[in-house]
Amino acid sequence: MVLLESCPPKSIPNQGLFVDFLKILVRPLQFLQQIVLQKSSGTLDLSEDSVHQIAGVLKHFSEINCLHIQLPCHGGGLRSSNSADSLLKWKAEFGRELESCVLLGATSFQRSDTISSIHEEEYYKSLTADELKLRVMWMISSLFAASARHCLLKQFVDNNDHKMLRSVVIADASKQGRLWMRQELLEELRTCVNSSMERTRVPALRVKLWYVSVLELPESGRAMQGATLVIIGWPVAVDP
Repeated sequence: MVLLESCPPKSIPNQGLFVDFLKILVRPLQFLQQIVLQKSSGTLDLSEDSVHQIAGVLKHFSEINCLHIQLPCHGGGLRSSNSADSLLKWKAEFGRELESCVLLGATSFQRSDTISSIHEEEYYKSLTADELKLRVMWMISSLFAASARHCLLKQFVDNNDHKMLRSVVIADASKQGRLWMRQELLEELRTCVNSSMERTRVPALRVKLWYVSVLELPESGRAMQGATLVIIGWPVAVDP
């Protein structure tokens, strides 16, 4: 589905856990930098024919300001766990390369009254090795899906047919992830698009993770177990 528009947590400090997390995270992210360079043929959210069909429709609209594309599935993402009550959401912003990606996940997202009474020590429970690995997979999955959507977007801006675009969102029917690009980032992308249409290279990035074993949301009457917030972005420059 394509929509066109003419526009008018508090972390628990744990140094040992953080060091362990970095050790687990570094290798998968280095591996990710390699796999996102592979040809995207056959792995995009939409088939090649569908991409050409959408591009053909959009050619009839020369003054599109805002574009919202909804894909028919979550597009390569993973569920946060095997539970039907799990939660995994992400939002990424791209220009020529990845600018930032925010990920929110939970192993359980239920009504508070369905969760058995929780002892106080449960609130300060640390991540296990398996739980850390799961969150690394969330990050890899989300970045991989975002990269595929960025590659899809390149095919629309390659021919410069839509120079008036100010905003683009590529989402999915399951509402798991959103790729968003504002006007200046679209212009940046337009100047560097190449014909290879490879997946976008993921640069060296800084990763921050916050984890709470149980996060109650009183206003909604729900609770998140294994609540995790991840922010991926450019490292902050340090003056010499």
